[in-house]
Amino acid sequence: MGTEKIKKTFDLLQELEQIKEEQKKDKATINYLLGFARGLEVRVSNLEHQEK
Repeated sequence: MGTEKIKKTFDLLQELEQIKEEQKKDKATINYLLGFARGLEVRVSNLEHQEK
C-alpha cells in the first residue's frame, strides 16, 4: 500500500509539472496577443490622425 501512495504522489507531481509548463505557454500566448492588440491600436490611431 505504501508504494502505491508513493506512485500516486509521483504521478500527481508529474501532472502538476505538466500544468505548470502549459500555463507558461498560455501566458506567453496571452502576452503575444496583448502586444499584437496594442500594435493594432497604434496603427488605427495613426490612421485616424492621417484622415484629419
